[in-house]
Amino acid sequence: MNLFMLLLHFEIDYNIMFGNIKLDNNEGCVINLKEGQGFTLDTSQGKISATWDEVVECIKKIERMDNMKK
Repeated sequence: MNLFMLLLHFEIDYNIMFGNIKLDNNEGCVINLKEGQGFTLDTSQGKISATWDEVVECIKKIERMDNMKK
């Protein structure tokens, strides 16, 4: 599983201007990021690590996908 696929399973609440991203999978896993931070998450398919920039890039891809569906 890559970061993009992982984020599709999370509810994403963010304000990039203020440097906050909150990821919540509604199953007890909540990740709060501040600008410049990264995270590592143990999943059933191994560890996933991401930097702030990688998370922001994935959020933008997901938004583009959502916009195409409308």
